[in-house]
Amino acid sequence: MPASFRRLIRSAGPMLRAWSTSAVREAGAAALAIVACGTAIAGAADWLVFTLALLTLAVTVVFGWEHRRVSIIRRSLEPTGSYVLSRVLISLATAAALSSERATERGAVSACGVLLALALVAEWVVSNLGTLVCPYAANLPGIDVRNYPLFAERWVFTINTAAVALFLALGAVAQSVAELPIWPLLVPGIATVLVAALVIGDALLRLKSRRSAERMLSNVLASYAPTFLLYWDAPPGSLHQIAMWLPYLSRLNRPYFIVLRTPDTFADTAALASVPVIVRRYVSELDVLMTPTLKTAFFVNTAPKNAHMVHYLGINQIQLNHGDSDKAPSYRRIFRMYDKNFVAGQAAIDRFANNGVAVPRDAFEIVGRPQVEGVKVQECPIATRESPRVLYAPTWYGYLEDSRYSSLPIGAKIVQVLIDRGCVVIFRPHPWIWRTPGLASAARDIDELLATDAARTGRSHIFGSAATTGSILDTFNQVDALVSDVSSVIPDFLYSEKPFALTLMAAEMTTAEFLTDFPLAQAGYLLNSDLSNLDMVLRQLLAEDPAWSRRRQLKTYYLGDFPAESYADGFLAAAQKYV
Repeated sequence: MPASFRRLIRSAGPMLRAWSTSAVREAGAAALAIVACGTAIAGAADWLVFTLALLTLAVTVVFGWEHRRVSIIRRSLEPTGSYVLSRVLISLATAAALSSERATERGAVSACGVLLALALVAEWVVSNLGTLVCPYAANLPGIDVRNYPLFAERWVFTINTAAVALFLALGAVAQSVAELPIWPLLVPGIATVLVAALVIGDALLRLKSRRSAERMLSNVLASYAPTFLLYWDAPPGSLHQIAMWLPYLSRLNRPYFIVLRTPDTFADTAALASVPVIVRRYVSELDVLMTPTLKTAFFVNTAPKNAHMVHYLGINQIQLNHGDSDKAPSYRRIFRMYDKNFVAGQAAIDRFANNGVAVPRDAFEIVGRPQVEGVKVQECPIATRESPRVLYAPTWYGYLEDSRYSSLPIGAKIVQVLIDRGCVVIFRPHPWIWRTPGLASAARDIDELLATDAARTGRSHIFGSAATTGSILDTFNQVDALVSDVSSVIPDFLYSEKPFALTLMAAEMTTAEFLTDFPLAQAGYLLNSDLSNLDMVLRQLLAEDPAWSRRRQLKTYYLGDFPAESYADGFLAAAQKYV
């Protein structure tokens, strides 16, 4: 099997596992509901029918909200539209059980159950319309479209499930109290019908408004006269990718707008940006964006959907990326499809050649990393610090096997030794580690470790949500040293000239091979994955620091040779040529 095919399978693994888990859970809930229905039709004891129905409902609630918690896409809608069949069958089972007890009112009871079941089926319509009528645009002069529903679709699941629970409770009471009227059983069905009508009607009105706005969009963009756009496709939780670039794109003083390919990032982006933000889910929706004034499209990652914009030949396609590092994703062949790759320094260019990826030299332009302009350079040796502040910033695993550099599995041991040496620890893991249960669990263990030590010693460790406030570049100015993995954190930290330790998590690599593949490690202290040299590394990191001169040499190689007082001008001057 070709290596590329194996990598593709591994990258698709998490998505397939999530899909299969969801499908199995829905099938399991439906199977329970079918059993409940079957027992009711077979005339089994009412207590058994109601018990099975209640059990199925409980499973549906737990699975439904768990599905929303772990979902990456459709977060604004889920769990609405899921577990519909199981809830429909619960309603029919309840009606069937009650009909056998109140034969003279069988028609009315059946009507109550069918009404509720039909209203539940309408939840599929709500879900599909919610997907169709996603957020449209923000901050776009001349376009005023309501981006959000009057009533959040995700709560339809809760209301409908509560209606099923009420129907089940009323059915149980009606079964035991013969003189109880039947009409209260209509309440759950009527309530769900009204909710469905409200949400569907609202969605249709928004759909009409969107279509009207779409007819105006070409003229509106022509009046706005943008000279460039920022194109972004990424899952929720990736806001840092564009947040780091927006201040510098705005400093170009040209009209521009942001194109989102997924509506799930719209809310965060619209809250962050003051320029127009437009959602374009389908490739066919991109043509209207090609205004005569548009010169350039900027990209901040290598998402597959970037190809949809790159195929437009009349504009410059420039890759900015959201960080620079020696890891494999920084020298993928995919970078060859852009007209220009703005890179921080010569290291980024050499990295492609050193790994056998042929890219023409004129496809690169060295612009520095403007984001580090506010990073302060070390003023005095770390050995003078009585209680050094150390940032531990482990990376995420990544989608492919060749980017699994995270040290979080051994992170607790690293942090414990830092604590034992009297350090104040700032723990700031990659924002995507919560997608990997094992890494998320390791991060929680470290949080608990730091919380316990802070309570015992009074040290001002920073962790959890407090550590993720603001940019990690701001955090660099609060610390004296860094422990991290192969990631873009290290090159950015290099600007400070402060000492850092780098973990060697690739167990199959020797130290010599690692230093060849990740030359930035030559400016730091290499920590083995088995932590066999932890004491020596921390002694070098926190006291001796023999690599300080090497850091200064590699700083220019990785981050470009630009004056500190006008460092960001390297990027601004380069970008101005294209906008």
